[in-house]
Amino acid sequence: MQLRFSIRREVEDYFKTLKGIIIPIGSMEQYGPMGLIGTDSICLEVLAVGISEKINVIIAPTPQIGMSQDHLSFPGSITLRPRTMIALIKDVILSLTGHEFTHLFFF
Repeated sequence: MQLRFSIRREVEDYFKTLKGIIIPIGSMEQYGPMGLIGTDSICLEVLAVGISEKINVIIAPTPQIGMSQDHLSFPGSITLRPRTMIALIKDVILSLTGHEFTHLFFF
């Protein structure tokens, strides 16, 4: 179950039995001349969906920009500064724990 494709009632029903959420965090960086720039996000989302199908855990939307300073010399790479990434993760945690999520699993 993906949070971004869920309605409020589905999340309320989910909370009746489970409180966990998977939070994939991808990046937008080069993977050589033939690799997709969004490889990290794509792979993490596929893994999260597979896990969700096996153990019925909800998946948060994937922040698709991470910390990739070492890739900035390659066209298409996008990065956050460490303090921005930390602030993003903190805000995600505060938002989710402000509801009923008690177990947050970061990929």
